[in-house]
Amino acid sequence: MLLEYKKPRIRDIPYRIDPSGCWFSPNKPGPKGYLQLHLGGKLVLIHRQFYELAKGPVPAGLVIDHLCRNKACCNPDHLEAVTQKENTMRGPGPAARYAKRTHCPKCGLELSSNNLRPKEIGRRRCLNCDRKRVRESNRRWRANQQMKFGLV
Repeated sequence: MLLEYKKPRIRDIPYRIDPSGCWFSPNKPGPKGYLQLHLGGKLVLIHRQFYELAKGPVPAGLVIDHLCRNKACCNPDHLEAVTQKENTMRGPGPAARYAKRTHCPKCGLELSSNNLRPKEIGRRRCLNCDRKRVRESNRRWRANQQMKFGLV
């Protein structure tokens, strides 16, 4: 026989409110830092549960983004359903930092269309630095050939 459980309300799940406006549950976070809750015999993520109780189901293809950047927060006002790409770009990770770059970290030139080497989709390479890298590689290759064949 399948056990039915009553769908909880936000007020049924214990939480405390931080001065920053974040809501925290007394539950311990899981391995990825998100708070979890046993509900109806299943382990669910508390922030997803609070979002669904306050705003409805998460649309297909979207994930929940913490606008406050705090994984443990379950305040529905701090949660938004976005695409995985948008969630990644909003975060502090390397993909977001790379996409936000406006100038080359090596030479300081602006990364604009006239100073970019066409690379794989999603990659940007400074044309000036790429030319320097190729010139240096060629110089080393010529020096190596001269040493190899005794032309020095």
